[in-house]
Amino acid sequence: MPRLHRHRIARASDSEKLTELLEIEMLRQVVRRELRTHAGQRTLAREIGVHRTTIRKFAEGQSTPEISNLAEIREWASDRPRIEMPMALVALAVLMDDLPPASRPAARQRFASLLMDLYEETGEGIPTWVTDELRGLDRPRVGE
Repeated sequence: MPRLHRHRIARASDSEKLTELLEIEMLRQVVRRELRTHAGQRTLAREIGVHRTTIRKFAEGQSTPEISNLAEIREWASDRPRIEMPMALVALAVLMDDLPPASRPAARQRFASLLMDLYEETGEGIPTWVTDELRGLDRPRVGE
């Protein structure tokens, strides 16, 4: 019985956690999109007002910035065009949330690889977000 009780307590915060992860994943995708058009991580970091490492780790999915840095990213992103956020990316962020931060980028790619195999087996078209995760099209250049 105690185990069920703890489970109910954890579920009470699930919707709050989902809302938080949705916002963070949306911000991450905006940062990734902007990195594709900026001169590099340093340039974007200066524009936002955070350190380059913060941008790199956030874009790669290795971390969520500290509250003050997240506020800077949120403010910066507020005047950027909204992006279409596939629910699958939010689900992926939820699934990866309990993994150690350094393991998340590789885990995202492994999961996307499995999904690609499943889509290919069924003859369905492979969603763009899956191929983006696999090819690293949204990944910033690490050496910047």
